[in-house]
Amino acid sequence: MALSVTAAGLILLLTVVLKGVSVVLSPSAGSRPDLVLPLFSVRGVWIAAIALELAVLALLLSSVSLRSKGYALLWLASVFFVYRMIWSQEAGNGQACPCLGSLVQYLDIPAGVGDRLAVGLLGYLSGVALAAIMWERVVTLALRDSKEGGSGKRPAAPVDH
Repeated sequence: MALSVTAAGLILLLTVVLKGVSVVLSPSAGSRPDLVLPLFSVRGVWIAAIALELAVLALLLSSVSLRSKGYALLWLASVFFVYRMIWSQEAGNGQACPCLGSLVQYLDIPAGVGDRLAVGLLGYLSGVALAAIMWERVVTLALRDSKEGGSGKRPAAPVDH
């Protein structure tokens, strides 16, 4: 499980780099209003996303419980998923989501591939988050059961005669 959480952290680091390079190298691409949050520019949304990703990454690297890491990762993936769904409705077909920054366009990656990559990464982060949350619960129950010397089954309720 720790390896999966580490991989999720590396994915967050990669997306931070992609967006960070886009903020620095693509001021014109980031200056247009964002489709989902029109009060902000695309660049402003990238910066906000970088801040959120760095906060969750710091939590993943900290000594908090695996369950807390899972909840933080699930929260971030949920926020990004909702953003992505609203963006898809607003943009329609044929327009690439700037979710991974504008660097994807400069690398000449087709829009459809970049979009599928972004959705795949969200799916992976969500899966790791749910697994971390459940793993912590399973381990806690197993430890409690072993301390009680039980077999994992609840004792039968007393029968009134």
